[in-house]
Amino acid sequence: MKNHSEQIKTPKKLNMQKRLIPTLRENKRYILLKDTDKKKVNETIMKMIGIMGYAEAGVKFVNTKKFKNKELLVAVNREKIMNVRAALTTEGIKIIKVSGTIKGLVKG
Repeated sequence: MKNHSEQIKTPKKLNMQKRLIPTLRENKRYILLKDTDKKKVNETIMKMIGIMGYAEAGVKFVNTKKFKNKELLVAVNREKIMNVRAALTTEGIKIIKVSGTIKGLVKG
């Protein structure tokens, strides 16, 4: 008979979550902003579209070294991109470009 420790084997990836299939993932758009900081962007979006709108937009700041120091890259849910753009422009935050990929922003 085998050892007790050999009988009970657990998979190595027991706690890992499965990835979502592509049709269920949120589609993101990337906004390249000029001369601003994270705090100002957060406050502006919260003020204009509220907490629920902010949560639905899924605003995330992307750290990348492909852009200049004064430029900020923000990822937003595709369905809420117009709400976020409207909120940012009312406060005078300059939007350089919007793209579906980071590579598209680098090219432009």
